[in-house]
Amino acid sequence: MITAHNNRVLKKLIRLIILFGFLLGSCSQAISNSESEQLTPITSDLTQNSGEKEEEVSNPGFLENYSIFQLPDDLSPIMPENAGEMGLLAELTPSIPPYYVISPDGSRAAAGRLGRIDILDVDTQDVLSTIVAELPDCGYGIGKYFSLNEDGSFIAIVTEDAIQVWQTGGGLIFESPYSRRFSMDGNSCGADLPQLAISPDGKKLAISGIEYSRASVNQFFRVINVIKNETLYKWDGRQDTLHGFLLGFPGLGFSPDGRLIQTFDPLRYIISEGNISDSFRFWSTDGWLEVEPTSARVTASFDPGSLLFGQSRENEIQIIEKTKGRRKSGIPAPGCRWDIPCEIRFSRDGSIAAVLARAEELVQYRQALLYPSVEVWDLDAEKLIAEVSGLFRGLDGILPGDDGVLKSQEIITGAEKKSFHWWTFSDLFEGLLLSDDGRIFFVPTQSDSNTGTDCRYCDTCAIDPDNGEQECFAGIKGGDGDLFSVQISDGRYTLLGSSEGKAIGQLNIEIPENAEDARIRLLYFSVDYQTAFYCLDVNSRPENCVIDHISNHGVIAEFAEFSYLRISPDGQTAAFINTGETALYLYDLNSRKITRKNPYQARAVRANPVFSSDNKTLEYLVENLKNDGDYSVEILDVASQKTLRRVPLSTSNIGIPIGFAGSSKGDFWVIAGRDGLGYIFSPDRGRLLHQWQAHTGEIIGIAIAQDNRLIITMEESGRVKFWGIRE
Repeated sequence: MITAHNNRVLKKLIRLIILFGFLLGSCSQAISNSESEQLTPITSDLTQNSGEKEEEVSNPGFLENYSIFQLPDDLSPIMPENAGEMGLLAELTPSIPPYYVISPDGSRAAAGRLGRIDILDVDTQDVLSTIVAELPDCGYGIGKYFSLNEDGSFIAIVTEDAIQVWQTGGGLIFESPYSRRFSMDGNSCGADLPQLAISPDGKKLAISGIEYSRASVNQFFRVINVIKNETLYKWDGRQDTLHGFLLGFPGLGFSPDGRLIQTFDPLRYIISEGNISDSFRFWSTDGWLEVEPTSARVTASFDPGSLLFGQSRENEIQIIEKTKGRRKSGIPAPGCRWDIPCEIRFSRDGSIAAVLARAEELVQYRQALLYPSVEVWDLDAEKLIAEVSGLFRGLDGILPGDDGVLKSQEIITGAEKKSFHWWTFSDLFEGLLLSDDGRIFFVPTQSDSNTGTDCRYCDTCAIDPDNGEQECFAGIKGGDGDLFSVQISDGRYTLLGSSEGKAIGQLNIEIPENAEDARIRLLYFSVDYQTAFYCLDVNSRPENCVIDHISNHGVIAEFAEFSYLRISPDGQTAAFINTGETALYLYDLNSRKITRKNPYQARAVRANPVFSSDNKTLEYLVENLKNDGDYSVEILDVASQKTLRRVPLSTSNIGIPIGFAGSSKGDFWVIAGRDGLGYIFSPDRGRLLHQWQAHTGEIIGIAIAQDNRLIITMEESGRVKFWGIRE
């Protein structure tokens, strides 16, 4: 159990780690505009209970052919009578920029994606194997979830539940489950992830981490024999014995011959005292004793490039020898500073360096910053010799060759050309919408699918349940199927029809003084009624939300915030949740009348309302004012906007509801909980028909498709799952 005291200690340690992340010049990810995740330590207590394992040729987590999406043909309609038979049919993951790692010898690469790691041959770019693994999805530690040995024949992985070692062409050979889950708190999520290094022969695993007791949070360092599942070395807490970070600089970990381990000691990294090269320490794997940096054993075991590091200064990077602290070279690096360092990686002979360039505008993907180019420098001549364009999380997947050619760059840049990216957060996500053609539509946080746009909540994405195809479009889907967007023109917010790019009209809202921090988040536009629903967001938070008749009548109503806007099938009624008031509002687009619903002794739940397909009724979730967690479904007559009835749900164990859907026949409801659980209820007395763990993370959208044959759920990560019943 992590006490409040432990949490405070952990956060102090995190702040120390972040500070060192700024200084080290090797971090490339970002949270809240700080770029310091790659140096964060480490782990929870490890329970080593896997026992000795032989190499496995066949393993349930190892797939030679990984099919992302394939729905069965024989699906039965989901009904109250068979809801308990429902199971997972298929899933889709968004095409995210992968986490790349290349083996030190440059022969193999690993590409971490949602739910899997692909092992690739660097020269041929062929996928050699695929390992199914759920990688942690945290702001800290991104891109540091796995490590390859010298020739890429073994990989050590940090999953959500365990530390694993795999033979990349065989199977799982070691697994150590965690005795507790990682912290999922947003301020520290990922800060306690383990740092791993694996020996060239794949037999030894070094782990640097954090372990917890009731009163303290302490670092640990261990070396494990993964074949015999025994601890070979355990740090005793003394500063003169083997310990330190295994991440943050190139070259850390085992030497190519396996005789030494290189670690980084942050307590020795004090710029004002000089000799910062003393932070790099070397240890023998035969006896675990420290070896002097100037020893011939160090230069014999490590390549010259592994004995260099970069120190970012004001718009430059100084290249320094780890062993003697001497300056080897210096290169200009606009945008790099000691507190905003630039990541650098060296060729094996130390003559070439790859640098993540900051001169161009960076791209944000969730908590990470993606870099549009890598610069290649000749360090002897201090000359820029090449620049490679792409979309790079960091340099773990790039190995500069002694000839100046970047190993694996074709894999990374080639993948970028073949795919587009979209990503989501739970904040401001409006859920999933089923269209008349059977596709599922949603507005992602951001998309880069050939749209040429760089704004958030400006695109619409679609998923076809028949074949799993995904595509995104510039603009927000409106009532007539066209796509609409907003831009500033002649000092006013102007609504554009995306299909023709014509100006439709100006919004009746002034541009705020802090225009650079503001944006219009368009939710819907009705062509027939010339009515726009939108929110003005400032610093990514709603300032006010507006119903705007752009032709004649101006602003109809303003709210501090509303969400989960839904339009009736005939396009005449809008329903949304006023999140500040936790109340349902209805708006008649024809009469321009707006109505606040006040359910008896209840409040609306922050989940989407649902119109019936025949346009007669509207259903939405309410919570009892006196009993938190006591939920019901309120059913309204759309024409009169009066309440027809309320159906109490039979269980009070629903995690906070965030999504709601009803079958086309009206014979069951589906509710998505913030805790990843899904619930199926019958309108007959609100009986619970089925409950299941749909996702491990927060569900942000749910829909029913294909004439009640599919239930579709989306997790915050963007993973989409398809649920149904085989005939």
